[in-house]
Amino acid sequence: MRIKDFTMRGTFKDDAQIPRMKDKYYALIEDQMRAAGRVPVLNMTPLWRTSWDSEREAYNFEMTMFGVFVGKRKALQITGWDSQEDKWYGEEEEV
Repeated sequence: MRIKDFTMRGTFKDDAQIPRMKDKYYALIEDQMRAAGRVPVLNMTPLWRTSWDSEREAYNFEMTMFGVFVGKRKALQITGWDSQEDKWYGEEEEV
């Protein structure tokens, strides 16, 4: 199974925005992943990096999630895949 990374980059002026926006970007990347026919790899934690840009007086961020291809129709039905146990999960139970 080939695992693909999905990365989003951006900037925040205020670090107080980071916790609130992190969940929003997580959902946005997952939506993009599913639109491409992929589902999240459940045992691979999304990566989140921030750095301070003193010239711009802002925080740069990068978020990366990992997904595997299942097709566009199945991507809407499957919650994700556990690569360690090689199991697919649906909304409420193993698929």
